Amino acid sequence: MRLAAVLLTWLVALPACADVSLRIDPGQALAILDAMSRKDAAAADDIAAMHGTRELVAHHAPFSDQVTLEHFRASLGDALAGKPRSDLWGFDRLVENAAAVRASVAQIAGDPAAFGKALEAIIAPYTPAGLELSIDVGLVIGTPGAGWTDRPGEFFFDVGRPAGDLEGIKVVCAHELYHLVMARLQAAPKLAEDDALGRLERVLLGAIDEGMASHVARFTRGETGATSRAGLRYERLNADRMRENFRLVDAMILAMLRSGAVTADDVDRIAFGGAFDEPGYYVFREMAAGIEAARGRETLVRLAGGSPAAFVLAYHDSAPAEALRLHEETLAQVRALEAQSAP
Repeated sequence: MRLAAVLLTWLVALPACADVSLRIDPGQALAILDAMSRKDAAAADDIAAMHGTRELVAHHAPFSDQVTLEHFRASLGDALAGKPRSDLWGFDRLVENAAAVRASVAQIAGDPAAFGKALEAIIAPYTPAGLELSIDVGLVIGTPGAGWTDRPGEFFFDVGRPAGDLEGIKVVCAHELYHLVMARLQAAPKLAEDDALGRLERVLLGAIDEGMASHVARFTRGETGATSRAGLRYERLNADRMRENFRLVDAMILAMLRSGAVTADDVDRIAFGGAFDEPGYYVFREMAAGIEAARGRETLVRLAGGSPAAFVLAYHDSAPAEALRLHEETLAQVRALEAQSAP
């Protein structure tokens, strides 16, 4: 039988920090959970056609040749039939944790105002008053990652992987929500991508976006949920090798500027990709924290929405002598970018 599209929509206002509304759509996640409870393998075709599924495949496909709609549909069909595969979609873990996942969906959908308030509390200190945002939030199951946003006004989160970790869900959703704040704050690139400094501008804009979202939405030490543990593990790993992370960012940027063999996409995948524990996130989070400590939160937010070169240079100009720094050769390129993109 065909599944009816499930769309449950709530409007949540966050007036304290900005004019923000969230419309939460748990349709794809509920469709998978309901089909799993019925052992309805035939439902895989209809779930594969849902908006949330199409978006998760489109987002993750550039990172792996295995990410296709056909592979998703086949893996989901096996899981719904009671024969889950151990693969990148994670349906085997969903079979084990379906009750906890359903409880998380029920908590978010059952009291969307409380969920919205929790996200508000995380992003409010870094969100300019008066900023108007209208956001669609898709709760999905079956991604190789956690959360993402590809366009203004919409983000997605995989509720299947946290296994009931509501506190971890809030942090990741706040991270994605802050990307949409940054999309409104950051100016468009000034230089063409076919220019070397234009590629640097693009990389730095993305890096500052990730660094700010990671600075704003931090996992709480002591939380024991799956997503919180994974986030804290990333923090420990990157804290232990922060000096090497700075050198990696140097190496990737300089290789991109010197040779066409390394592209801006390569920098994104390697310096900011999950396969390597997202080292670039933590380099630029370190910069955000340094700017806030030296110049205050208001200045941090202003710089994050301005020239990406000015953001990087502000960190280095304010940093104490013992702070980690990008190599002087990298900073020379950043200064050149600032000079070329200045009005």
